[in-house]
Amino acid sequence: MPDPDRTPLLHDIVSNLHLHKGCNEKPLPCARGVGRRCKKWFPKPEALISTFDERGMPLYHRGPADIHVVAYSIYLLYYFCAHINVEVRIYPLSR
Repeated sequence: MPDPDRTPLLHDIVSNLHLHKGCNEKPLPCARGVGRRCKKWFPKPEALISTFDERGMPLYHRGPADIHVVAYSIYLLYYFCAHINVEVRIYPLSR
């Protein structure tokens, strides 16, 4: 989460538009399959560094307060003030 003292506007936008809240409701609207795991893969794992998983999807640096934050671009959030999720794979799926 952005620091509310250093970037209050960004903190407000992320708090209102970029928190995955579906897993906190009953029944779980974002859950699927056996074990009822979130289909959006939340909560995201904590990570000390940003890297990529075996599917080529980004795993972002996250602390304990960030596990429900949807990935965002600061520039797009400030410009559009809307929920925009942007992620890029580093390689295509196997053929």
